Amino acid sequence: MSFDTSKLLIQLPVLASVFLLSFLLVGSYKGIIRHTGVKDSLNVSLASGISSVFLGLLVFVNNSYHIIPEFTIPISILVIHFLLNVVVLIASRYFYVR
Repeated sequence: MSFDTSKLLIQLPVLASVFLLSFLLVGSYKGIIRHTGVKDSLNVSLASGISSVFLGLLVFVNNSYHIIPEFTIPISILVIHFLLNVVVLIASRYFYVR
C-alpha cells in the first residue's frame, strides 16, 4: 500500500487548525500541570470531542458537496484519533506530575 503525501499536505493544516482552535476555546492549556485533576481531564476530553465532531461534520459536508476531493478522512480514523488523543494527553499530564 502506498502513502499519498499530497493528501497529507492538504489534511494536516486543517486538522491542526481545528484542534488548535478547539483547545484554545476550551482553555485546556490554562491548568497548571502540578495541580492536574479531573477538571483538566474533562477539559481535554471536551476539546478533543468538539474537534472530532467538527472534523466529522467537515468531512461529511466535503463528501456531500465534493469541495476538496483529497480531503476524505474515514470516521474510523477520527474515532481512533479521538481515543488516542484523549488517553495520551490525560496520561501525559498525570505522569508528568508523578
